Amino acid sequence: DGPPPPTLFEPTPADACGPLKNKPKGPWAAVIARGTCQFGIKLHNAQRAGAAAVIVTDSLESIYEPAVAHSVPVLKASEGGPCLLRCEMSESPVKKVDSAAVLAGLPGSECSTAEGCKSGVCGLTGKKDEEGYQACCLPERYIPMVTNASGSDKLTIPATFMGVGAGQQLRNVMKDAGGSAHVRMATNGPAFGWLVSALLIWVLGCSVEALATWSSAHMERANVAAASGEAVEKTPPAVAPEESLEMTVGTALCYLVVATVGLVGLYLLIQQDARYVVFFMIGVFSMAALSVVTSLGTYPLVRYFAPDLDQKPCTLPLLGTSSVAWVMGFVVSVALVVTWVVGRHNPYAWILQDTFGVFVCCQFMLALRMNSIKVSTVLLVSFMIYDIFMVFITPAIFKSSVMVTVAQAGTGSASISKTDPTQCIRMADERMPMLFMLPRLGAEGEYAMLGLGDVLLPGLLLSFMLRYDTLCNHIPTASGCFGPWRRFRQRYPYWFLGMGGYKFGLFLAFLANTVGFTIFDVKGQPALLYLVPCTLGPMALYALIRGELGYLWDGPECLQTLVPMQGGLYQPLLKEGDV
Repeated sequence: DGPPPPTLFEPTPADACGPLKNKPKGPWAAVIARGTCQFGIKLHNAQRAGAAAVIVTDSLESIYEPAVAHSVPVLKASEGGPCLLRCEMSESPVKKVDSAAVLAGLPGSECSTAEGCKSGVCGLTGKKDEEGYQACCLPERYIPMVTNASGSDKLTIPATFMGVGAGQQLRNVMKDAGGSAHVRMATNGPAFGWLVSALLIWVLGCSVEALATWSSAHMERANVAAASGEAVEKTPPAVAPEESLEMTVGTALCYLVVATVGLVGLYLLIQQDARYVVFFMIGVFSMAALSVVTSLGTYPLVRYFAPDLDQKPCTLPLLGTSSVAWVMGFVVSVALVVTWVVGRHNPYAWILQDTFGVFVCCQFMLALRMNSIKVSTVLLVSFMIYDIFMVFITPAIFKSSVMVTVAQAGTGSASISKTDPTQCIRMADERMPMLFMLPRLGAEGEYAMLGLGDVLLPGLLLSFMLRYDTLCNHIPTASGCFGPWRRFRQRYPYWFLGMGGYKFGLFLAFLANTVGFTIFDVKGQPALLYLVPCTLGPMALYALIRGELGYLWDGPECLQTLVPMQGGLYQPLLKEGDV
């Protein structure tokens, strides 16, 4: 069934920097050692020799300086020197060393056999004390193979790169198989773990959108319940509607200008020192998280379980007089934020960051509102163009994508100490905190991400439509087995349609990222390119079909007065003395 799998074969010369000799019969895959010449030359030589695939393995010889008689091998500074090693994974002293043992990865040493050293390969940092030479783990590394070498033939065979440890294991398998080891080739799409992570971040984004917009209509639901004599929800939101800012066309355009100047400003500052910019944004996010978690989370919880504490005054320096309940909630919020700031490099820090992001989204929907499709159109369309420009077009101006550069600012670094060449100075990765994160399954240290703006901006439109649905007082009539679900859809038709559009738009954004849709080779997607048409378009069309587009364009009066409609048409309340 099909051609036989290629046989693994080590050609001569081993580094494939010249024409390959001693080719086996039948299909074969070349296992080539890294070193002395460019990757493109190796791969083209293998292809010309008839190899069906190429596996390039990293070699310890390529990262050590050329051996000198009776000397201990030294790591090349050009390759990273001691920064190639990770002593936190495993470390041990080595009493006696020789070139052969070092270039084999110190097999059998305490360092290479430690559980933390997954590669099973260790190297010398160059440091020596009374216990011996310091040996630390050499983790696997992947080197992108540039293939633009000289040669008229186009590279068509598959090729991959293996680290030192994996390469040694592969050669051991070939040795044990006596020349009969085979490799199966497959061209796969995105890894299963990548797809699962993308699905989970999609679910998270849709869930936060639903929660934030639903909570934003709390006061409208309370008014409808009060008008109909129903029970009112017990816990009111922390932000009263009169404290909310109503967005106009002017404020929408002002936000656009501020966002543009702010993003370009951050980009220019990042060119000078990215880490300080990221630290500043971490500080801003921490202050925002402290405020919203207190007002929407910890303080309402304390007030709910101990209402008496809300009546007891408490005076704090700089903060003034408040209630004991608020102070207790504030202290808990401080502890949560400090825990995140201190432990933000912890593998589980994303849980707190995402939790803070949910509170920020809910507070944003409560504090800022749009009350017309006209304002919604101006805001969303202008920010969609802004998003496309900052992601896809700015490389033509700044030589790199402004949005992607700012989002990826704070990448960690490692450099050899200027005072001690055996020391490596590492700077941990920092990330802009204004996003939701979920770990990618099967890819340690990588995350699926979704920016808060991709939830907040479409959320303003969905919040507007939900509040209109609530006060419009649609009368649901569905019955039967699925009656409750159908009545819910009839009660909130615009919001339900908007949520469906948001889910589909976010799906398209992830799909475009998966298939690699790009302009100027930018690795990233302007999510608003998909979210705005999928939310604003269907809702405007639905309003047109219902004959309500003109009414919603300038803004329904009920959203200004918070007075429920009667029978679906706005009826102003009779004032005292009116007939």
